[in-house]
Parts: sequence; C-alpha cells; structure tokens
Amino acid sequence: MLTDHVDPLLHALRWPRAAHVLPLHPAWAGSHDLCPLQIQWPWQAWPSPVWSAPTSTPSFSPPFCHQLLMTSPIPGVGLGTACFNTRAALLASLPNGAFQNALMISQLLPVLNHKSYVDLISPDCLTPRVMLEPAMVTPSQTEAPEVIQVTLTVPSVLPRYTHSIHVPAGSSLEDVLKKAKELRGFTYGTQATLSGPYLTSVMGKVVGEREFWQLIRAPDTPLLQGIADYRPQNGETIELRLVAW
Repeated sequence: MLTDHVDPLLHALRWPRAAHVLPLHPAWAGSHDLCPLQIQWPWQAWPSPVWSAPTSTPSFSPPFCHQLLMTSPIPGVGLGTACFNTRAALLASLPNGAFQNALMISQLLPVLNHKSYVDLISPDCLTPRVMLEPAMVTPSQTEAPEVIQVTLTVPSVLPRYTHSIHVPAGSSLEDVLKKAKELRGFTYGTQATLSGPYLTSVMGKVVGEREFWQLIRAPDTPLLQGIADYRPQNGETIELRLVAW
C-alpha cells in the first residue's frame, strides 16, 4: 500500500537527524553517490522501507533515499548538492538497465517526475508526466560468446576462495553462485525479499548484526544490482566482501 511507503518517509522528515543515518539496503550499499547522507554504508542493493533486516532496522533503496533528500526540511547547500549528485547518479544508471526490479522502478518513477511519495497523497493529475522511452537496441558488431567465464572470489574467509566459473552468456550473478555451488567447494545462503534474494551467508559465514555481504566488480566497483539482477560480462571478477557498518 502507498501508506507503507509514505509513513517511513514522513517519519524521517519529522526526525531530520535520522536522515543522516539512513541504513541503505545492503544490496545497494557501497555507492556514496547513490545516497550521500549515508554515514556508514551497510550493498548487496536492499528493498524498500517496508522490509526489515534481521536486526529489525528498516533499509532504503537509492530511489527512496533520493525522495528523502528531495523532501527533507534540513537547510543548507550541502543537502542540495547531495540531492543533485544522487539524481545524476540514478539517471546515469538508467541506460545500463540497472533497475529491473518492479519495486525499485516504482520508487524511481516519482523521482523522474521530480516528485516523492509524499506528493502522491494529493496528486495533480494535470501535471505533465515523464514517460520512459523504450531503449534503442543497436546490433552488436561482434556476437557475445555462448559461454562466458566469471571469476568468483571471497577474500573474507580462510582459506580464500577463488574460482573461475563458466556459465551461459546473459546469466545472472545468482546463476554464477549456483554453478559454483554445483562444482562443490562453494556455499551460500539467501533470504527472499521484495527486491529479490538477499545474500545472508557465504562459505558458512553468516552475516552478523551491522554486517552484510557486499558485491564488488573488480577491482573496487560496488554493484548497483542484487545477485538476481546483475549480469556479469565475460572475463569479469566478482568479489563477495564481508563488510561491517
């Protein structure tokens, strides 16, 4: 329901100091550009404020975080700059199809119209809407290989796990993890959320309080998607990094 989204946003606005410590969904943590107010960055890339982590701490996606920046009563040039940078980062990610999850898209659409869920309480049906244009697909000059190689590494456990995994082109990171598990020597666990599966354990190491498994594309780029949505490219190295926040 809409109130499930609006109520947490209104709560954050009533308590401005909370805006400085918004826990970004671990699935989305790691990119300072996506939520500049975050002081301690819990990604993988998490669902909406409706979802709660095992510690019962609500978490926020980048589009929802931007809505908070747009509607925050906190004065100052810094907040305006953070809002501008966040919007720019979100828009820059659109051509690459970073947002495939329906929940994330529903939180992003108001932002594209310079609105938040708070505005939807009293909608203006006459205001022109921003429409999403179908992406123009240009034929590739070289065909993608039918099978790609992805290196999966986990430096946060001993002995360190590093293995090359071969999967069909277009496979998700979750497919890579499943293949690694089939080959033995690799284990992982997930928890179902509205934003897709959330990585809860790797190689027997279960996330503790204020910990999460961060998804990194080598050498040090946090992923903008979760394991079900990210599609590794041939030759990429994906690191699963245990991070405390």
